[in-house]
Amino acid sequence: MSFVVSETFCDTFIYRLHKNDEKTLKIYKDGKSTIPKNYLIPFQKLQAIESLKLKYISENLIDYFDIAKELYEKLPLQPAQASDQRIWTYLTHNVFNEFMGKLRPIKETTKGDYIVDHYFCKSAKALLYNDIALFWWLFYLTERRGIPHDRYTLTREVFTMRDYTRHLFSGKQGRSVDFRQGVLEYVVENPKLFANFKEAKVRLIMSNLNTTAGSTLVSSYKSSEIKNLIHSFKDELEACKK
Repeated sequence: MSFVVSETFCDTFIYRLHKNDEKTLKIYKDGKSTIPKNYLIPFQKLQAIESLKLKYISENLIDYFDIAKELYEKLPLQPAQASDQRIWTYLTHNVFNEFMGKLRPIKETTKGDYIVDHYFCKSAKALLYNDIALFWWLFYLTERRGIPHDRYTLTREVFTMRDYTRHLFSGKQGRSVDFRQGVLEYVVENPKLFANFKEAKVRLIMSNLNTTAGSTLVSSYKSSEIKNLIHSFKDELEACKK
C-alpha cells in the first residue's frame, strides 16, 4: 500500500515551521519526522517506488543521474499529479527519509524555512527545491520524446550543474520547451566552448536571452532559432572567463 499525505498535514506543518514553532522543529531535529498514519491517504501510483532505495553519494547533482532516472521511469505521473505537494512531501518524509537526512541534514540551528523548502513542496517554484521532486521534473522537462536511441541527452547535461535549476528553469522563458531545448542543445553541441567556465557562460547566455526578450518574444522561438541567437554572440562566450 502506498500513500500521499493530507493537505491538513502540509498546511499545518508548513505554518508551524514558518513560525519556527519549537515543538515542530524538535520533531525534525530529533529525526522523528516520519508522518503518522492518521495523516496518510492511499495512493496507488507510488507503489512501484516504495521499495526504491536512494543512496546518498554527495551533494553534487550529477552523481544522482542514474538514481533519478530510475525514480522517473518507475513513477509515471501526469504533470498535474507531479505538481501535487502531497506526493513529494510523503516521499521526503517517509519513503526517502534516510536519504534526505543525509542530503539535507537538519541540525540544531536549522530554521523552519529550510525544512519547508526541502521537505515540502508548497508551490510550483518549490518543485526545484524539493530534491525528490527535482529529480523527477528535470527528467520530465528535458526528455526528448520520440528519440528512442538517447532521449535523455539533454537531461544528462542538466545534471552536470545545479545552476540550470536556478537560471534556466526558474524564469518565464524556461517554461517554453523550445527555449529549454535550444539552450541545452547549444551547450551539448559545443563541448569545446563549454569545457571551461561553463557556469559563467550559461549565465551569460541567459542574461543575453533575457535582454533580447525585452524587445522580442524569445519564448516563441523554435529551438533552432534559439541556437542561432546564442551563436550570434559566440565571441562573447569565448571571451567569458567568470
